Amino acid sequence: MDRDANEVFQEPGKSGFAGSTSVLEEMSYYHVAEEHMGAFDDFYEAHDEILFEQEQRVFGEWFSTCWQEAGGDSVKLPAYFGVHDETEALDLKRRHWVDAEEKWD
Repeated sequence: MDRDANEVFQEPGKSGFAGSTSVLEEMSYYHVAEEHMGAFDDFYEAHDEILFEQEQRVFGEWFSTCWQEAGGDSVKLPAYFGVHDETEALDLKRRHWVDAEEKWD
């Protein structure tokens, strides 16, 4: 999504996404050639649960670091990072994963 809450799609013939200027320095970006997309999709589908869990943790840890660097700890209210409809959320104040329902207690 961009700043105006519009969906952003990859532009034909370009390696990046519409409106983006670069990939984060902390991230490695790999382009999968069209002829290998089937094998990539098959692998991802066969391992989707573990890959999703790892992706969620990596993004959560990255977001937590950004939150801390931006002074998030000075916010007095509870704050969480979570993926929509998932069972866990990262408590940004206590810096650990909790059951997503706990954040409503």
